[in-house]
Amino acid sequence: MEDIDLGLGLKGTHVVITGGAGYIVGSTVVKAFLAAGANISCFDIHPGRLEYLLDHASLRLYPVDITIEQQLITAFDYARRTFGVIQCCVALAGLDLSILPHHESILDMPVEQWRRTHQVNVEGTFLTAKTWLQQIKEHASPETKNVNLIIAGSESGLFGERTNADYSSSKSAVQEGLVHSLKVDVARIFPSARVNAVAPGPVDTEHFRRECQQNPDQYWLDAQATTALGRPVPRMAVAKSILFLASEAWSGNISGQVLRVDSGKQGVEVLRRKREFFHTPSLPISPDMGTTAQQTPSPLSFETLGNASEEPEPRLGRLSLQDRGPIRTPHYVALTSRGVVPHLAQDMMQDYTNIRGIYTSLEDFIENTPSQPSPVYACPAPEEQSRLRRFIALQQNTLLILGSRRQPPITSRIGNSNTSIAIQGALGFSNLEVEDYVKAVQILRPDIALGVADYEFGKRPGVKRLEKMGDRTLAWTQELAAGTIGSGTEASRTALFAPVLPIDIHQQSYYLESVVEELSEKVSGWTLYEPASVFAIPKPLRHLPRLSLAVPKGPQGLLNQVSLGMDLCTIPFIGEATDAGIAFTFSFPATATDETSSQIPLGLDIWSSSYASDLSPLQQDCQCYSCTNHHRAYIHHLLDAKEMLAWVLLQLHNHHVCDLFFTGIRNAIENKTFRREQSIFERLYESEFPPKTGQGPRLRGYQTKSGTGDQRKNPAAYRTLDNGAEGLAEATLPGAGTDGMSLQRQGFASKMD
Repeated sequence: MEDIDLGLGLKGTHVVITGGAGYIVGSTVVKAFLAAGANISCFDIHPGRLEYLLDHASLRLYPVDITIEQQLITAFDYARRTFGVIQCCVALAGLDLSILPHHESILDMPVEQWRRTHQVNVEGTFLTAKTWLQQIKEHASPETKNVNLIIAGSESGLFGERTNADYSSSKSAVQEGLVHSLKVDVARIFPSARVNAVAPGPVDTEHFRRECQQNPDQYWLDAQATTALGRPVPRMAVAKSILFLASEAWSGNISGQVLRVDSGKQGVEVLRRKREFFHTPSLPISPDMGTTAQQTPSPLSFETLGNASEEPEPRLGRLSLQDRGPIRTPHYVALTSRGVVPHLAQDMMQDYTNIRGIYTSLEDFIENTPSQPSPVYACPAPEEQSRLRRFIALQQNTLLILGSRRQPPITSRIGNSNTSIAIQGALGFSNLEVEDYVKAVQILRPDIALGVADYEFGKRPGVKRLEKMGDRTLAWTQELAAGTIGSGTEASRTALFAPVLPIDIHQQSYYLESVVEELSEKVSGWTLYEPASVFAIPKPLRHLPRLSLAVPKGPQGLLNQVSLGMDLCTIPFIGEATDAGIAFTFSFPATATDETSSQIPLGLDIWSSSYASDLSPLQQDCQCYSCTNHHRAYIHHLLDAKEMLAWVLLQLHNHHVCDLFFTGIRNAIENKTFRREQSIFERLYESEFPPKTGQGPRLRGYQTKSGTGDQRKNPAAYRTLDNGAEGLAEATLPGAGTDGMSLQRQGFASKMD
């Protein structure tokens, strides 16, 4: 039997996409072609909306107004010089119903709107087709493949649009009159050239969802009563249809056609059942509507406050969980060691800090052999309580988040497999089966469980590795969702945060689309490992809360995360600074007295001898427990004496500073001054903390890794005398009257001058 090649054959094909930065379907089409291996030249009047993809070697962005012929000619020429002859052109650019004003009657429509709509949608598409075909005529060779033009039409071009006759008539013109005219013309210019149109609708976009929230009947009329499938069209379905038409291998004999991607749209009601007997799926409210609420089976709810935007930007929110007080966001989540914030007892954390949530890792509790499971699993707890919460004695009103690895994790010497991730337990590096992590979540019942990502911290993935990361992460997220979201199970009290991988969007597009299509009702939030990954979050689920596991070097990094719309952040530098003996002195917004000729330090190194007699608090006007009860000289003395109380007081102070820091951030966002205050802060403060000069508390094995030949991270607490064990064995034990000189000669002591 002859082998059949089912590939699209688009790898290396040069595709021009006009309107490719658009939020309706443009950006989705760009990602789909990139995933197919094509080279993309994106023409858009606002190409900057795709800047987050600019590091992709197969994408170039060009600012183009399709109504200006010379701009099109110039852009096509630049694109051809970059990637070669433009084989395929996808004409998406145009004015759509999300932009155009609506009118109850054509009597109310200004002629200027009619002219402008036709200028962009008809004349602009005509100029695009003309310019593309001209360069095919001049530069294509007989070997050129996938030569075709795909025009964006609409269901409105077939059924009309009562409130927008300008739009429906413009779409009829291009998808009917222009396509049928060009199908003969293009084949005369280039024998295998084709032209087709895609007429989508109703497409499941943010605009459509907003309209349905404002008018619930619209969902029924547009997507259910008038479609055979009874649902709107996913954006990726439109993109895949365009890829089908672009592929000569799949659609080489299709030309002059209008491919309707509309769930079986009809001009009359297909489903005539009563509304109350027809299930209308809940639609998450778009962030654009000011207040958004998540509707999932999980006990967690999140709403954004104020006028949030689709664009990644600072946003206020409120995260609530059953039996927990609401958390105003942006906020931070405290990092723990074996479930406890280092240096702080649980009651001290409750009384002297404003920590509202903690992050702990299963890695912290894997310390025994499989035949001897960790005691945390056997901790007795009432049915309504979490075993993990009871084991670590965490107060009931504190949010409990469980992940697989510590934050930040130690780079593992072994890799992940198809069913496990590499971790570092008390017995060294090993693999944690994802199945075991799911069981741990079911037993320990945290408030939030973070999905397992196929991401190896500190390692750069290779090409083959990148191909697996999305598939593995999808499989693991599906497994965790099946185990944590169940009807009537204990685990159903746990909310699931799905990971966003720190890789290019197109390399995880299938994974993220699958989350939207299959797991949207089970996923309650997102976990991000890099701030820039926020651009990869699918728009239908951008209203969900975001937890950042990035590793900022200082408060400037936190401000950057907040500026991109992070809701919860982990802050590893709090513990690092405390261990180094550094007291935070920064504040947000920066006060007027902070204006100096030199940059202000972010903290003070209390190890410095200059504080030995300084009776000032760690930070002026600070109301934390440490500053109101002690001074710099006392804490310097404690550090010098290696008293653990020193790190307790520093930890209390540094967390208090971060509490006020995030309070200032929320106030600035509410007052719409965040961007300005961020700029002032970055200008006034140094970018790094003072270097560590003193010896911190003793490091534990899981806090570091050792290589061959490395020195001990902690000096030995006890050692033999300089002369060795043999000298000690031969030494005569000193008597009660032995003087200092004799002790020194015998090696038992050194005489002080």
